[in-house]
Amino acid sequence: MAEPTPGASPDPSDGPVDATELARLRRELASEKAGAAHWRELARRREAALADLKQRTSVRALLSLERRTAPAREAARRTAAATRTRIEALSVAAAAVPSAGSMPARRRHLDDLVARIDSSPRPGDGPERSVLLVVHGATDHSAVPASTSSRTLRVASADDDAEVAQMIAEAGEDLVGLIDASLEPLTADIWAVLADAIAGGAAAATGLLVHPQRPRSRATIYDLLVRSAGFDVEIDSDGAPHVLARAAGTGLDRRHGRDDRPSPVAAASGALLLVDRAALVDAGGYVATGDRDVSVLDLCLRMADRGRPIVCDPSAVAFDHRPVTRGTHLTRPIDESSPQWRRLLEERGPILRRSAVDHDPTSLDLVITVASPMRKVADRWGDWHLAEALARATTERGHHVHVQTLDEVASPRSRAADVHLVLRGLARIARTSGQAHVLWVISHPEDLDDEELDQADLVLVASEPFAEALRERTSTPVEVMLQATDAERFRPLAPDPAHRHDVTVVGRSRDVLRPMVADALAAGIRPAIYGSGWTDLVDPSLVVADHVDNHDLPRIYASAGVVLNDHWDTMRTWGFISNRVFDVLACGTPVVSDAVPGLTDLFGDLVATWSNPDDMAVAVGSALALDRSRFAERARSLVVDGHTFAHRAGELERALVRFGLVRPRR
Repeated sequence: MAEPTPGASPDPSDGPVDATELARLRRELASEKAGAAHWRELARRREAALADLKQRTSVRALLSLERRTAPAREAARRTAAATRTRIEALSVAAAAVPSAGSMPARRRHLDDLVARIDSSPRPGDGPERSVLLVVHGATDHSAVPASTSSRTLRVASADDDAEVAQMIAEAGEDLVGLIDASLEPLTADIWAVLADAIAGGAAAATGLLVHPQRPRSRATIYDLLVRSAGFDVEIDSDGAPHVLARAAGTGLDRRHGRDDRPSPVAAASGALLLVDRAALVDAGGYVATGDRDVSVLDLCLRMADRGRPIVCDPSAVAFDHRPVTRGTHLTRPIDESSPQWRRLLEERGPILRRSAVDHDPTSLDLVITVASPMRKVADRWGDWHLAEALARATTERGHHVHVQTLDEVASPRSRAADVHLVLRGLARIARTSGQAHVLWVISHPEDLDDEELDQADLVLVASEPFAEALRERTSTPVEVMLQATDAERFRPLAPDPAHRHDVTVVGRSRDVLRPMVADALAAGIRPAIYGSGWTDLVDPSLVVADHVDNHDLPRIYASAGVVLNDHWDTMRTWGFISNRVFDVLACGTPVVSDAVPGLTDLFGDLVATWSNPDDMAVAVGSALALDRSRFAERARSLVVDGHTFAHRAGELERALVRFGLVRPRR
C-alpha cells in the first residue's frame, strides 16, 4: 500500500500520561514533523529549481521568442492543417482510380435495387401520424420528397445543430424527421417507409445511405456502394469504443432492399433520421453538440438504453453527397479527435460500451484508478498490486476490469467503463458523468473532504469506525470493505535461506525511526529490514535490501519467524488495518503489530500487539515460540475463509447492485 501522510497525534492533555506513553507520543510527533518537513523541503527544492531555470539567459530568450512567434506559428499550424486535409482528400481520390472501371456495373446494381424497392408492395400504412421534417443546411427543401402518403408533413430549415435542437424541442408533431440538405432520396416516399419501421415498435429509423458517383477529383473507392446502413459501436483491443458505419463499402445487390426487414443498429446517421417524438422526449430530448452525427448518436444511445430499439430499413435509400476528405471517413463516420466526440465519451461512455455489438449484458466493465502518476512507475506503488489483485478476482467473476494510473483517467477506455473505482490515495479524482463513481478509502482518511464524498455514488471504507464517522458527513451510501489478500500468491512456502530471519520488517523508513523498529531495538531485538531510507537511522548491517519487488514478498514473509507491523497515526486512530497483516497471516507467519481498533475483533489472538519495548520483547518471544505448523493452519484458514480479494470482489458487485449503480445479472 502506498505510504499515507502522517496525521495528528493524540493530545497529551486528555489524561495522565506515564513516561512510556510520553516517549511514544514524542516519537510519533517526531515522525509527523519529519514527514511534514520532508514534503515542505521537496516543494521548496522544486520551486527553487523552477525559478532558477526561468532566470537562465537561454531559457528567458526562448520564452521571449515563443511569445513573439506565437501568431506566426498559429498561422502556420492552420495552413499545415489545411494542407494535410487537401492531401488526404487527394489521396482518397487517387485510391479510387482503379475502381473507375466498375462504375457501370455498380450503377446497374443501384438502379436494379431502386426498381425492386419501388415495385415491391409496401407492408401497409401504419396509423396516420403528423411529421415535422427539419432540413439541415438549406432553405430550398430539395431533400423533401414530393409524396408523403397523405401524412401531415411540416417542413422547416435549420442552419446549424443548435437550431435543429430548438426546432425539435418546439415540435408538436408525432414524428420528427431530420435530413441533410445534401441527401438525395432514391426511394419514393422515403418518409412513409421510415414511418412504417417506427410503427413496428422502433424509437427511430434510418435508411441505406449510398455514395454517389463523384467527379474524379472527389471520388472515393466506395462510390455507388453503401456509405452506411446505420451505425454500430465496437470495442477495440484497448477497450476503447469506436463508431463504425455498418455495411460500409458493400455492394448494392440482393442483400439490400424491400425483401430485407428493418434491423437493429446502435444509432442512426445524422443525415437521415425519423424518430418517435414520445421516445425522444422520454430520453431527454435532442441535445445539440455542434456535430449532427454526434448529436443523433447521443440521442439514439439514450433511447436504446431505455429499451427502445433503433433500426435501419434498407428499403429507404438515399444518395449522401456529403464530402469525404479522409479515408477513415469511409468506415468511421465520426471524427474521434473532435471535442464533440470527447465530450460524448465523458458523458455517455458507459452507454456507448453497452451499445457495442459484442457487449455482454451479464458482464460489468470496471476501471480501477490508483494514485501512481504513470504506469511506468506503478509497480513501486503498493496500491497498484492491491488493485491488480482485486481486478483478477473480479475478472474471475466474469467481468472486464482495467487498472490504470492517474494519467489514464481521461482516456476513452476509462470513460467507457460502467464503474470507476478509485483507490483513494493522495490524489483526488473527480467523477465522470454517466458512470458510477466509487471511492475505496484504504488510507489517508484525513485527506477526504465532504465535497468529494458527496460527489461519489458509493464510498467503501476499510474501517468500521471511519465508515460510521463518514455516514454523519454525507448522504452518499457508505459501506465497509476491508483490505484483503491474494491467497494464491500469499501462502505458506518453504523457507528461503536468503530470507530466513527471526524478526523481519518490510517497509520504507518514512525518513524517521518508525516505532516498530525503535521499540524492537530498545528491546534488544535486531530485525532484518527490507526497505529504503534506513541506512542513516539504524546499523546498516540490519538492512537486507533497499528495495523489495512486490512479487518477492510471499517468500520473504513465509521465511520470517515473525513480521513486525505498524500504522500511520491516522490509520491506527481510525481502525484501518494494513493489508500487510492479511498477507503475512496468509503466509502462515505470526505478526506483531501496534494496536488498531478492530484488530483483535478480526483476528483474535493470531495477531499480537505491542505498545512499548517491553511489550515488543514479550510479543516477539511468544510468536517465535508458537507451534508454527498449527499457527499457520489457523491463520491461513481465517484469512482464506473471509478475507481474500475474491470475497471483496463479491462484496463490491453486491454493493453496486444493491445501490442501483449497475444492473443485476440476467
